[in-house]
Amino acid sequence: MLNGRAVLGDGREVEVRVTDLSREGCRVESGETLRIGERITLSAAPLENVTAVIRWELCGTAGVRFVQGDWT
Repeated sequence: MLNGRAVLGDGREVEVRVTDLSREGCRVESGETLRIGERITLSAAPLENVTAVIRWELCGTAGVRFVQGDWT
């Protein structure tokens, strides 16, 4: 579990908790509603300014997929 931040598509920065980290994506928890299809910039060490897309959202938890080539 990692604490970090996400910059949303509208420029707002929100606190997030990252879990289930893999090479392809992760799960994030946030007090904000994240919209499916929204592109975010995620930072939570070891991730720094990684672009990701929200794939699903349910009750403050969302699955994100990293944009290919952004994090290896």
